[in-house]
Amino acid sequence: MRDKAQAAKRELGGGGLSGAGSNQLCSHYGMRPDRRQEPRYGRIEGATWRKTASASKHMLRAPKAWAVDAGDLALIEALGVRYVLIHDLEQMRHYWARPETLRAKGFVFERNAGEQVALPLEWWRPSPGEADAVAEGLRERTPEPEPAGPVQGALW
Repeated sequence: MRDKAQAAKRELGGGGLSGAGSNQLCSHYGMRPDRRQEPRYGRIEGATWRKTASASKHMLRAPKAWAVDAGDLALIEALGVRYVLIHDLEQMRHYWARPETLRAKGFVFERNAGEQVALPLEWWRPSPGEADAVAEGLRERTPEPEPAGPVQGALW
């Protein structure tokens, strides 16, 4: 039994006191990084950020839209996640969109649940292939930025 107790003490925070005299326990909880690598809501599966929701509780009513946490959206963009999937548990439907579609066609709001980005239903699609087509269409319609600063014109 003594060997197990010694092994537990070698592990970070293990085998120590659980009261105020344990600096191991406190240091273990203090080691949490400031930046999280997982979204607060939902989970990442491969290239998809998957969330479950119930339309009657979670869908915006005016305008009809699905919303996601703005911090989670920024995180999944930084991680290179390709798709956002909302699975409606009531209607058993899948709603797919690309993060860039949320940024281009969504709107930011806050209603007592932190900053969120909402995308109207017209931009969500039932499959990832259709979500890709929407994102491609948005890229094609985006005009090229104007050159910065003055440009010398031709005289003749």
